[in-house]
Amino acid sequence: NKVSAIHPSAFDPLWSLEELDLSDNQLSVLDHRWFLRLGALRELNLLHNPYSRLGSGAVFRPLVRLRRLRFGGPALEELKRGDLSGVTELEELTVDANNLTRYEAGALAYVWPLDRVTLRLRGPFLGNTSLASAVLGDVSYPETQLVLEDLNVMR
Repeated sequence: NKVSAIHPSAFDPLWSLEELDLSDNQLSVLDHRWFLRLGALRELNLLHNPYSRLGSGAVFRPLVRLRRLRFGGPALEELKRGDLSGVTELEELTVDANNLTRYEAGALAYVWPLDRVTLRLRGPFLGNTSLASAVLGDVSYPETQLVLEDLNVMR
């Protein structure tokens, strides 16, 4: 796909939509207005787009029924506390953290408890023990299945 821009109200008529796959596009910015009317959404895939952060404000706040969230890619550099606020019913989270260099402790803790967390890692993440420790500390719970994938090995 080559989608690089989406009108802020493009998804408004799709209020009953349950799955949205925006992966493998050219979205450099995530706009919270895309999701304002998508309260029924249960699955969202934002993997492999060139955004470096999740956007301003709580992008996912309207997605109160969201169960599966996938985000990240080669350009994702930052996760901040509050980025996932409002997402309280998640069961599965996949984060492609290839080049994550800035992480606020607690950024992923807001979505606890999760059944399954998949972290796809490589690059700066693997060499930065304090960053790795903060991320893993936020998602490591006895009831959570944690999957770590090394993207260097997967290629």
